[in-house]
Amino acid sequence: MLLRFRRPSARVEVQVRTFLARMVFGMVCAAALGAAGCGSSVEDAPDAAGTTDVGGEGGGGEVAVDVGEEDLAPSDAKDPGELKQEVEAPVEIVEEEYVPVVDDYPPAPYGKVVGAIIKNHKFLDPQHSNTRKLSSIYNKDGTKEKTVLVMNASAGWCSVCKEEALQMKKEYDTYKDQGLEIWFTLFQDYDGLDATVKFWNTWMAVIKPNYPTLLDTAFELGEYFSVEATPLNMVIDLTNMKIVYMQTGFDKVGMENAFKQYLKK
Repeated sequence: MLLRFRRPSARVEVQVRTFLARMVFGMVCAAALGAAGCGSSVEDAPDAAGTTDVGGEGGGGEVAVDVGEEDLAPSDAKDPGELKQEVEAPVEIVEEEYVPVVDDYPPAPYGKVVGAIIKNHKFLDPQHSNTRKLSSIYNKDGTKEKTVLVMNASAGWCSVCKEEALQMKKEYDTYKDQGLEIWFTLFQDYDGLDATVKFWNTWMAVIKPNYPTLLDTAFELGEYFSVEATPLNMVIDLTNMKIVYMQTGFDKVGMENAFKQYLKK
């Protein structure tokens, strides 16, 4: 291959290999791309190798260099595309700070007695294939539909629980439009094992409740009572998430008197 370069002066001392490796490649691949006055032409050359053709001192002569293709790509050279990337200004990467989702819920401290704020417990809702947290019905500014919650903890082996589950259907029909919400949670099945979705389906087929029936798979409500005293019933003021009534067993009159105070006027 023959490269011809326009020389600017009368005499040019050319060292073929060094000129090509250090100057030609650098000029052609890095600096001379698009630069004015650097438009060299590549033409076919005579067979003579290692010769130079030097013109007069007027500056119009040419220097002809015969080299092999390997000289055009020395081992330490880089691809033009890589060179271009190196000279471009780096793009600044700004990492956004991770902000965890925080539930809108009253802050701690939480308690386990009447008058205390209840923790933001979470239950499984098989009917909608998701989970429900108490924060989902927190009525901070009093603008939501529900104003008071009756939350129950029951088990399949508990006969009183079944009786309550049936009676609460009428309570829900009567007071749901006045702000009453009921969460009936199941923590064990008929054999005293952890409640499962399969058991939930059986319970739903028998009771046919008209209010949310959830699974307390982690038995979170177990910290409020002893299993032998099942069921547990709690009444919670949804405007501040405070426990206003808590009783084991089923006292329909006492529970009803408690939640009626927080219904819509």
